[in-house]
Amino acid sequence: RWLQQKASCPICKESQDSDPAEPESNFRLDLGHQEMARILQELEEIFEIVHEVAGPGRPLAVSGLAHNLCTSLGYEDEDELEEAIGGPLKDFLHALPHFEVIEE
Repeated sequence: RWLQQKASCPICKESQDSDPAEPESNFRLDLGHQEMARILQELEEIFEIVHEVAGPGRPLAVSGLAHNLCTSLGYEDEDELEEAIGGPLKDFLHALPHFEVIEE
């Protein structure tokens, strides 16, 4: 917990204290490496296609991502996807450092 609150940039060593008012996420990534690789590869392909058509600044709805992932990865529905990743897709994406989740 202390490390999460007192992190520093490994390059410039600048301190990046987390905001204590910001709620902590209880979501933990708990997937096998093959399933994680499949999901990340599919997300990457979805984003590449959307960026080619609509541009790189285009935000995507989480519900649309979930539907595309279910279709391409063979999950029956969003509930089955959430069971596989251990929670809502929004929390899964938020736990990954290269995704920015914007709530409206």
